[in-house]
Amino acid sequence: MNDLAQRLVRLRAELRVDREALAHLADEIAAARARLAGRDPDGFEARALGSLVHDIYAGVERALQRIAKDLNGGLPTGAEWHRDLLRQMTLDLPDVRPPVLSAHLATRLAPYLGFRHLVRNVYGFEIEWPRLRPLIENAGDVIAAVHLALDGLDEHLARITAALARQP
Repeated sequence: MNDLAQRLVRLRAELRVDREALAHLADEIAAARARLAGRDPDGFEARALGSLVHDIYAGVERALQRIAKDLNGGLPTGAEWHRDLLRQMTLDLPDVRPPVLSAHLATRLAPYLGFRHLVRNVYGFEIEWPRLRPLIENAGDVIAAVHLALDGLDEHLARITAALARQP
């Protein structure tokens, strides 16, 4: 197996782990929502929910970083690199990879990126339920959409790996 094929096999395995972690987060959020049973969370619960929302974007970004390093030639640089990474994943890179995320999905992920930044820069007791609520309510759908997007990339990488395996 050549170096490119090995790199793609490893990337596919790492992205599979990332998808499993995101699915676990979706389950945790669903359980937390059921536990709340329609009521607003107290401060401790809001802090815990904020941590889960933080983890959503952290997990998504980890996957996007892997893709950027292995397929795009590296991570973006500069003060806005997190936003640039998200935007770059909507680009079609001919002969490299298709768009990983649709523009619509990137737009849906942007508030999770913003919230992740917020959580890293405030005290947990400052997390406000009105800002957190829509992120929690949409988390399952957003995670499912990311999962589908990563599945699509996995299929693309599987085709490339198979083609490389057929080469003499």
